[in-house]
Amino acid sequence: MKKIIVLLSVLLTLLTFSSCTNEEPSPSNTQQGTETDANYYVKYTALAYGGVGYENARIESVTVETETGSKTIEPNVKSWEETYGPVSKGFKAKIQATGASKTVRIYVCRGEEPFVIKAEGSSSASYTIDF
Repeated sequence: MKKIIVLLSVLLTLLTFSSCTNEEPSPSNTQQGTETDANYYVKYTALAYGGVGYENARIESVTVETETGSKTIEPNVKSWEETYGPVSKGFKAKIQATGASKTVRIYVCRGEEPFVIKAEGSSSASYTIDF
């Protein structure tokens, strides 16, 4: 019985000290970056809709603000979606769409976090990244 207690004590001591290290946490083990140097991504969407007689409603053109400036696309589709980035905190995301009745939205994510809707409008929307 005495041998078992000594053996268990030795094993417990070894396990306790073997799990301790003096290593500093590396950036890959900590939360990615700080708020000031975080990468943000902006997803824009535009959806054309219509009632009776408007089944062929289309998004004719979309103008969005990207990390490299303003960009105009002529997709001529029922729904359109595109993601841009990385951008920095303070970036002003803007979307304007033409065509049939439509809904435009701006989604933003920080790093690997999920996208969150930040603005919505019937033909245009804007949002300044502030989180």
